[in-house]
Amino acid sequence: LLDTTTGLPIQQKEVMFSNENQIIAMQGREDGTYILLNYGRIDMLLTIKVKGYLETIIPVRYDVLSQQYPTIEVQLIPIVKKYGYYDICTLKGIMPGISDIAAISLTETDAMLGAYNPKKLSIRLFSTRKLDEYDYAVFHKESMEFEEFRIVKKAEKGLLLHIKEPLLTECKPEEGITRIVRGMTDVNGRYLLRVRMDGKGTDYLVRYTVNGKTGYQRIVFGEQKERSLE
Repeated sequence: LLDTTTGLPIQQKEVMFSNENQIIAMQGREDGTYILLNYGRIDMLLTIKVKGYLETIIPVRYDVLSQQYPTIEVQLIPIVKKYGYYDICTLKGIMPGISDIAAISLTETDAMLGAYNPKKLSIRLFSTRKLDEYDYAVFHKESMEFEEFRIVKKAEKGLLLHIKEPLLTECKPEEGITRIVRGMTDVNGRYLLRVRMDGKGTDYLVRYTVNGKTGYQRIVFGEQKERSLE
C-alpha cells in the first residue's frame, strides 16, 4: 500500500481488508506490504479501508498476476485535513464517460533514460534514484504525453530495468522517467486526483480517458489548491 502523492509506504496501522463485507486476514509488514493468509487464490473485489485515506476497491484477478508471487501495488488517495502536515492540491470534477485519470510531475524526475531495447524489453538508465515502485512512466516532452511501463526485474545496481511489455512510443535518450500519481473515477463521471504541494512546484501533466479516448492536460497549481479539467 502506497500514498499516491508521495509513493511512500502506508505506515498507518488502522487498515482493514474485506470482500463482500467479510473481513479478510492480512499479515502486515513495516514496509506497507500485506500478505493474504489462508484464503486461497480466489478472484474478488477487495475493499481497502485505511484511516486518513479514501476507501478503495480493487479487482483481484489471479490470471493476470504472477503465478509464483502474485502482487498488487495499491496507491491510496489521502483525505484532506484542515490542519494537516502537508498541503494537498486537488483535481476534481465531473466529466461524463471518464474511466481513468493519472498524472506525472513535470518538476520531479526519478531517472533519465539512456537507451531502450525493444527486443530484450529492457531500459538502460543514464542516472537514477532508487525506484521502489513497480509502475513508472516515460515522459515524452515533445508530444507532452507519457507512457507507463511495469518493472519486472532490476540489474546492474538498478541501472538496467527489465519491463513486462514493450513500449509503444519511440524513446529518446535522456527522456525523464517519473513515478505515476493515481486518481479515481466512478460510473457517474466524477473524478478525483490529489498531489502534494512542495517547494519544487506543483506542475503536473494529467492523462485521462473518456469514452475510450485518451487526452492530456497540463495543470499548474498555485494559490488555488483545487482545480478541474477544462
